[in-house]
Amino acid sequence: MGGTGPAHGAANAPLDLDALMLSEDDSQLDAAMARVSGVLMRHLADKLSSASLGSGHAVLRLHFDH
Repeated sequence: MGGTGPAHGAANAPLDLDALMLSEDDSQLDAAMARVSGVLMRHLADKLSSASLGSGHAVLRLHFDH
């Protein structure tokens, strides 16, 4: 399974939220919001794993020890 572990490639660069909100181009804001869910999952779950099932399907397993 791919993508296991606590901080699998997490970016730690601070965001300029004002610039993102005021920008005419929403692509950077969309990209930042897409990263938020991954960061939250990595910090809330004790263990993550994922696997591709092919044909556009995948499995994401979240393990909680609390």
